[in-house]
Amino acid sequence: MREDTVRSAAILREARLRAGFSQDELGRVSGKDRTVIARYEQGIVAPSLDTLVQLLRACGFDIPLELVPYDPGPDETMSAIQMLPPVVRLDRMLERRVAPEEDRLLDMPRERLREARRAEEERQRRREEMRRRLDEKQDRPRGKEGG
Repeated sequence: MREDTVRSAAILREARLRAGFSQDELGRVSGKDRTVIARYEQGIVAPSLDTLVQLLRACGFDIPLELVPYDPGPDETMSAIQMLPPVVRLDRMLERRVAPEEDRLLDMPRERLREARRAEEERQRRREEMRRRLDEKQDRPRGKEGG
């Protein structure tokens, strides 16, 4: 079954159910045979665009038809991206960085993140310094014992 057949089948079935029609009732209202409507809804046959619009209008719906730029679905896009070498993916990701004016909005969270990293680095440095001092203390010879 083709994707466009499934799409038109789902749209037609949803319109018919929303209108509260059975396939037989839609057939009478639209002048189409019930078996033809059943085949459309099952995705066995795809109606022409004109027939689909006619059936939807018989259900009390319309489908706006206008040209818009094609936007591949997320699955299609992800599949294509996954086929690219890592270097190319990284380049594309860097190209899509936000615009400078949007970038400014991110400055505050970035600065907080930098501060948090600096604080963590400082804590880590202090811990290491304390460990070093403890190690030195343990390595120092203790005062003379006995006498």
